[in-house]
Amino acid sequence: MKRALMLLALSGCAIHPEGEDEERAKAAAAFPDVEAPELAPDAPLDLILRRAYLANGGLRRMYWEWRAAIEEIPIAGSVKTNVGFSFEQMFDGASTSREFTTLGIQTDPMANLPWPGKLSTAAQAALELARAKGFRFENARRELASKVRQAWLECALVAERIRLLEGGVALTEAGLGSIEARVTAGRAPRQDLLKARTARDLAEDALRRARARLPGRKAALNALLARAPDAPLDVPAALPEPRPMPADDAKLLALAAERHPELLALAREAAGREDGVRLARLEWLPELAVGFTMDLNGIARNVMAMLSAPLLRFEAIQAGVERATAELEAARAARRQAESDLRARLLTALFDARDVERAAALYESAILPRSEQIVEASRAAYAAGQVPAMELLDAQRARIEARLMAAELRIEREKLVAELEAMAGFDNP
Repeated sequence: MKRALMLLALSGCAIHPEGEDEERAKAAAAFPDVEAPELAPDAPLDLILRRAYLANGGLRRMYWEWRAAIEEIPIAGSVKTNVGFSFEQMFDGASTSREFTTLGIQTDPMANLPWPGKLSTAAQAALELARAKGFRFENARRELASKVRQAWLECALVAERIRLLEGGVALTEAGLGSIEARVTAGRAPRQDLLKARTARDLAEDALRRARARLPGRKAALNALLARAPDAPLDVPAALPEPRPMPADDAKLLALAAERHPELLALAREAAGREDGVRLARLEWLPELAVGFTMDLNGIARNVMAMLSAPLLRFEAIQAGVERATAELEAARAARRQAESDLRARLLTALFDARDVERAAALYESAILPRSEQIVEASRAAYAAGQVPAMELLDAQRARIEARLMAAELRIEREKLVAELEAMAGFDNP
């Protein structure tokens, strides 16, 4: 009887696997208990990133899914039975003495007490799945930081394009005035004036299109920050300084394979599936139902124990084992493929980054200086009457296009650096 009482008492407790407390502490520390900061229009990038971390709805969803998965651990580690209490009153004529009154307690016959190994295995499987959710939250956090930085870089690029195109419009306006004076004086053909007006109109149209892109880029960034699409946000006054690569190529590949959060999540899922196979095999073990009754005189009248053996569930249990094994193999295959895909993505980003660096260096060292020299030479030749005005305008337009391309290459490199940081498991500062 004492053992039966002890078993019933223990059945009200959940089994907590080793590592559950650490996972709970990790989740509790993941989000500081502070409100997302309001952003001034001129907020720096670090505050923009902090706002995204604290306010982004998608990241919050991942966090609460992680917390929900943690709460599955004690659920999985608890028995599913209830404790039933009974009262029985027997009558001997009109007599209702104490020996005719019986109290009883027993487990729910529809849900027996499982073998303790089932509960610990189920709790361990739930812990592994919760860990996978935690790693996926970390992956989402890093990807969000990368997306925010890239959206901010897009705004910086559009702002730089606007500045360069504004300078181009000013140059075409100045050139148009000079050409109009020459045509009026009969020192230049009329087609030069038509070409100059066309160049002015094209420059103004390019500027309008660039300005039209900026609100959309700001809206995309504000969406990541959980702000209104038209919330005020200043664009950078200049292109950001280039950041160094987070590590050399070999180290980036090694770090990505070792600590990419999605790979770690898939590894935890595979571990949970291994527990699932063990749990499916434990279904062969019998389960127990217990109960006892006593009269009010304190004398035990009946003690009951029943083993429930799964003799009629052979095919179902065997199918459960096969299903769990198939799910385990699927999880292992998913991790292998994810590692292969990540390596390919990382190599592609590395090759792209190196190629962009090469092209950017070419523009900085050769193309941009030459475009400046061509403009200066064309201006001197035009002042001496040696070349038509359109040749000077063409040289100025080519210089602006070279500057635009250099800016695009610079921003593309910064976006690739942010992507590499996320894939290799670096915090995106």
